Amino acid sequence: MDHKVFITRTEPDYPAFPHDEPDHPMVQACRRVFGQWTDTPDNPFAQWLKPGGSVVIKPNWVMHTEDSNPNSEALLTNTALIRHVIECAARGLGNQGRIVVGDAPLQSCDFGRMMKFTRVPEMMDLLRAKYPDIELIHEDWRLTTLETEEDNSPSADSVQATKEIDASRFVLKDRGRASFLEDIADYADEFRVSCYKPSLMFPHHHRGTHRYCVTKRIFEADLMINMPKMKTHMKAGLTGALKNLIGINGHKEFLPHYVRGSYFGGGDSYCNGNSFRDKYDAIYDEFWEHFLDTPQSKKNWQWQKMRALSHLSHAAGASKMSPGGWSGNDTIWRTTLDLNHVLYFEPDSPKKILNIVDGIIAGEGKGPLSPTPKRVGVLAVGDNPAYVDAVLAQLMGYNISRIPTVYNAIYNRKSQLAGPFLEDWNVDWVEEGSSKSIPFCELPNLDFKKPEYWRRCARGSGAVPEESAVSV
Repeated sequence: MDHKVFITRTEPDYPAFPHDEPDHPMVQACRRVFGQWTDTPDNPFAQWLKPGGSVVIKPNWVMHTEDSNPNSEALLTNTALIRHVIECAARGLGNQGRIVVGDAPLQSCDFGRMMKFTRVPEMMDLLRAKYPDIELIHEDWRLTTLETEEDNSPSADSVQATKEIDASRFVLKDRGRASFLEDIADYADEFRVSCYKPSLMFPHHHRGTHRYCVTKRIFEADLMINMPKMKTHMKAGLTGALKNLIGINGHKEFLPHYVRGSYFGGGDSYCNGNSFRDKYDAIYDEFWEHFLDTPQSKKNWQWQKMRALSHLSHAAGASKMSPGGWSGNDTIWRTTLDLNHVLYFEPDSPKKILNIVDGIIAGEGKGPLSPTPKRVGVLAVGDNPAYVDAVLAQLMGYNISRIPTVYNAIYNRKSQLAGPFLEDWNVDWVEEGSSKSIPFCELPNLDFKKPEYWRRCARGSGAVPEESAVSV
């Protein structure tokens, strides 16, 4: 696997719908980085494709939003960039084949509202007319959905719609003892993911067994293009190329996000707890365990009781962080790296996987769901997601050794993504008409605001400030 990462900076702006401005700075930035591996930057994927082939594009579609949301540009992979990549893929396919754009957003995401906001269906219709022999598909890979109220409580008429696993669409992949979760399998009965029936997870994750429910789309692809958004993440530090692959899994019961309980009580859901938080956790488990067969009146009572216990626990000194939402989370990185190994190192893995990161308008602060836009104009491309994310983390101002997903992807002995040590590795900084190789440690610090419980992970005073490092 090639460890090269190409990065360029551009104007922090996107072409307006219908996103067909060939001279827009975003398009020119794509041409610059795509031109690093090909003499035909308008047809950069041709070497991996042929007529009749298949391309799968995995954006970051985490949650619906509205035009009125001032943070909306930082939330999702921008449709203009997706359109440009689709057009490049269509040319590589010789205008014949199939291109699928899909993701598995949060259970509570209204996929229709998200599509309306992003205008992806309209964009796809325009491209169907332009490329009539390309089958263009956009789809929701979730098998579980949930309706919620504005306060995030389940709505009165909510139905946790759980679809059966369709063997024609999904495949179970068992990482077994090679799983990164195997090292903490002693706590498997405490593995949790928010808003989900706790008992459903243990059959898939216990000593010697670590199964994932993965869309078959990725194994049908000649070329898989991972298109994450550059933004902070409360559970993982950042959501980049590695974390974005959580969305290739369809059922949430296969995704351990944290171990129930406090750090001092043997879990990693939050730092310190108390008896109020213990009672909260017990009711929370009961609430989701019996969600489908509990009368709505009892659900409402349980929800109000949990809110009261939450206030009491905080007043008594327990951590205020949401489950798993801190730098001490020792679980989510393991799940994330498992899914990356499923994508990259299975016998039926795609022939080529490429990561294209949308950091043109990035997200800082309360990511991944409420990020504040940061207009940095970054576009990063690379084969190896670990090294792509190392670049993102360094630019964000993180100390890599305190970002478990990235650090373990590169330095853990189980990781097949590992390559050169970062202190010995250079990044290809691409400018108009030229490219230069710079040491990783000399990447600028763009000083992203960190999620509240990730501030200890910021780079120290010895970090290279933005004004003294390479520029556009």
